[in-house]
Amino acid sequence: MEVKPFVKETILRNLLVGVLTSASFVSCLSNDDSSGSGNNLTVGQTIPRFTTDVLLLDTADWRYSGTPSVTFNSEQLDGRLTVIAFFNTTCPDCQRELPVLQQFYDEIKTDTTLTFICIARAQAKDEVMSYWSQNKLSLPVSPQYDRTLYEKFASSGIPRVYFADGQGKITHTFSDKDTLSVEDLRNAANLGTKKEKN
Repeated sequence: MEVKPFVKETILRNLLVGVLTSASFVSCLSNDDSSGSGNNLTVGQTIPRFTTDVLLLDTADWRYSGTPSVTFNSEQLDGRLTVIAFFNTTCPDCQRELPVLQQFYDEIKTDTTLTFICIARAQAKDEVMSYWSQNKLSLPVSPQYDRTLYEKFASSGIPRVYFADGQGKITHTFSDKDTLSVEDLRNAANLGTKKEKN
């Protein structure tokens, strides 16, 4: 029996859609086979020692050329609550959470008792900044070309958000398994109870 051309086209189109959908679903997990310890930091542990440059964006015109930056040092928290969010702009889960993080950041950005940074996992600065510009994000961001900094916190899975108190102790975590809301972030910022969502 001969298969009609339009049936072949329909089958091929459906197959292609299935493959593309599967590829986008696993993009958050791609390259998660790493030499990391296999452990993810949890509530009660201390954030690791690290220093990174963080870009501070001009929200008036969404440009990053000539953007001022600051150096974040995890050993100099000065008693401030710290929020660290790992992401990659090609990850669909991260794409859904970045606007939530932006909304939360807009609420707390003038609070001098908080430090907030987004850290790109293995993504070039130009890629990250292009996404920031297209999506009108103003989150402080630290693009990382590799997974070195990420692997100090986790071995797999993004997005991943950590709240640490002024001494660097993790009080809340959110992982790729959570559906993050602004309310979740507000509650974590209050430090009322320790909560881990992994």
